[in-house]
Amino acid sequence: MKQKTEDDPSRRNIPSPFLVLLLGFFMLVAFVTTAIEDELPRPIKEQEIGINDSNTFSEESANKYLQIILGDHPRVFGLEYHYIKTRDLKELFDSIAQKSILPIHTDWQFVDGYFMFGSPSVYRNLSNVVAVLEGESGFYSNGTIGTSILVNCHHDSVPFAIGASDDGLFCAAMVETLEKLSRRTTKLKHNIIFLSNGAEEMGLQGSHGFLSHPWSKGAIAVVNLDAAGMNGRPNLFQVTDSRVLEAFRRTTSRPMAQSLGEFLFSNRIIPSDTDFRIWRDFGDIMGVDIAFVQWGHIYHTRNDRPELINDGVMQNAGNMLLPLVRDLADYEGLVNRVPRSTAVYFDYMGWFLITFTRSAALAVDIIVVLLGFTTVAYPIWLFGLTPLYWLPYVIASVTAAHLFDFWRSKKTDLDSSMRTIQAMAATRFILSVLLFVLCCFPIFFNVRYLIGTPLFLMSVGSIVSMSVVRYSKVNAWQHLLLEVIVHIPATLFTLSLGTRLLALMIPITGRSASDSPDVLVTIASVAVTVYVVFTVSGIELLFSRKWMWIVLSGISVVCIIIMFIPMNPYRDVNTTQRHTWFHSQVTTYDQNFTVLNSSSGVILAKTDANNIHDALKAIRNSDIYIRDDESHESDNPLNKLQIRETDLRILQEECQDYLYCNLPIFGPRSYTNSLFVSMGPPAHFDHSIQLLNRSCTADVCKLSFEIHGTAHNTITIWPRENITLIDWPFKNSIRSTFRMQGRPVYNIRQNTNTYSAVFPPYELTLDFRVPEMKQADIILDISLNAHKINHPEDFTDHYKQLLEVMPEYMNIATFLSFRSNYVF
Repeated sequence: MKQKTEDDPSRRNIPSPFLVLLLGFFMLVAFVTTAIEDELPRPIKEQEIGINDSNTFSEESANKYLQIILGDHPRVFGLEYHYIKTRDLKELFDSIAQKSILPIHTDWQFVDGYFMFGSPSVYRNLSNVVAVLEGESGFYSNGTIGTSILVNCHHDSVPFAIGASDDGLFCAAMVETLEKLSRRTTKLKHNIIFLSNGAEEMGLQGSHGFLSHPWSKGAIAVVNLDAAGMNGRPNLFQVTDSRVLEAFRRTTSRPMAQSLGEFLFSNRIIPSDTDFRIWRDFGDIMGVDIAFVQWGHIYHTRNDRPELINDGVMQNAGNMLLPLVRDLADYEGLVNRVPRSTAVYFDYMGWFLITFTRSAALAVDIIVVLLGFTTVAYPIWLFGLTPLYWLPYVIASVTAAHLFDFWRSKKTDLDSSMRTIQAMAATRFILSVLLFVLCCFPIFFNVRYLIGTPLFLMSVGSIVSMSVVRYSKVNAWQHLLLEVIVHIPATLFTLSLGTRLLALMIPITGRSASDSPDVLVTIASVAVTVYVVFTVSGIELLFSRKWMWIVLSGISVVCIIIMFIPMNPYRDVNTTQRHTWFHSQVTTYDQNFTVLNSSSGVILAKTDANNIHDALKAIRNSDIYIRDDESHESDNPLNKLQIRETDLRILQEECQDYLYCNLPIFGPRSYTNSLFVSMGPPAHFDHSIQLLNRSCTADVCKLSFEIHGTAHNTITIWPRENITLIDWPFKNSIRSTFRMQGRPVYNIRQNTNTYSAVFPPYELTLDFRVPEMKQADIILDISLNAHKINHPEDFTDHYKQLLEVMPEYMNIATFLSFRSNYVF
């Protein structure tokens, strides 16, 4: 059969200017995809719910609980306001328990403990608030309880953030869920533990503390609730019990879940953690992890406040949580413990959820590979064997495709429709090969669906389009419409994933302290674009090459103009620049506790690509800055801060020569490329290390210390050369944090988690193996890093003046810190 040529009117190509309309159409599709995913339910008022209705969640009621939980200040553990709001939360649980039809047991837990979280994480007087809705499994006489479903949120916040979304919203949804279930007249099979832990933000200590509670022993599944953003619908992103995932699928009408998130977390591509890690690794409690991820620029800033939560967000969270918890609490099969499981799961535009076991996922992926190769062989059978080619993305893809097609069209009598089908088959061939390769690496089992799902949808659509084109008379316009229609399911899927991934990664990249976050964002954007364009690659060949270069050049010019339009990223009042400042004093003592040197100033930690530059600019443009060759002593008002250029330095060499740059640390971190502003010290507070006892037997020396600090302390232990730490107060094996100058460094994070006007000393005993000839010498360096967090009442006048010259868009979290270096 002779193929029709380009001269046939029925196969005439589409004029190239219409390519602009096609691009506009796909941009509209992307917008519609996002709008569909962000659709939220109507908020329900309490008056719409019957007094005995235990199944309907009310956003109005939950928002009232939210106001009680949040208050109007940050709730940093160890501060008095944190204690006040924890008490309010306990009273809230108690008030629900008093009105409940079913028995509700409440407790305000106080606990001491520690665990290894890279290094020892020690907590004292940690407090959690717990309420248990009693089920048929009930309570035991020894204080433990029967089988229970654990629902966890955290009510503490980071400094300078109210924490409306992280994690007040889910705590309020949890309280409303408890209140509604308390109206039931019949018990569920399992108890439900509603835990609001008080110390998640500073190393997940609150959840670990609850593992010491007798009620935790009955937990057979967990639903962990957290946030890394605000608004939209929460995403399920970690699973360790597929039965809980299945309950989520059954009960959630608009599920959002992607095992891609689990891959990113487990491989530390997203450098963060939630309490889910504690339940999984320390409590052997399996379940699911759910969090808000949109609006990541709000996360951990002063803008995480309740007035920015959109209507319907709380209602949607409750519509997800209430039926899920109720279903799990009545699921008898959870009594049978199962090993930690993994699964592949993903939603399609939030409409429905697809789940596979790990073994089933491999079988499905192999079938999709075979289907993909089949759809590549189908056009070869229809039209004969022709070369396959690679399609770059967007403008470059169209240009390259037409250049190749211009050369290729001279060597074949196939028309543009036939060549389009072959080009699309080439794309499926590439994806099939890629999926086959990924099947060979088990580590990618929970992300292969990113390729397999669009490949499956493309393959099914291509069978339809190829058959129609081969056996029907269609012109270029009809063929274009056909390809768009049959491939729209694949395009919608990739657009959905792509927009979500960029919404997650862009804020994370922005706060990564990288010098070139734009490069990372560009790489992510290119990857997403390629991912989406692959679903329809080849249809550009249906457009005429006449005027194509003008059209592409015009689009390119518009893009370049937009790219170079100056835009201030902080023009929106709700967009902030994150800053972490340490108003510090560092003092070094000799063996006789004589001060060797002391320095003070403010550390401006590098938190993104611009924060140090912007802070320097603000200082140099302010009236507190004077050049080194100027003298303003005579006309300097009393107590006015003056900063000279020599008072400003970027930290570089100090970080190479000294442990932690000889600066206070709050958790191990590097201050390289941060800014140090020399100025007076912070307001003094008590902090010290005292040696209580030093004794040596044979080659072992035992040192006992009494440490006086604040609610937040980090102790750094650095044995001298040929000295080995062989024992400490922790049952876990001794592990160093890292090595400096060939010597191991050990860090201990020690916190007092509930407010106290006076902090009791912390006693620490360490055993070292020391050669007898060195036992009279110095055997270790030890530093105490003591911090006060969010204490504006203790700011010095000079520090307040420095804060006042900073732009309004800066979100500054302040630590008042002392580092004292000792040798023993």
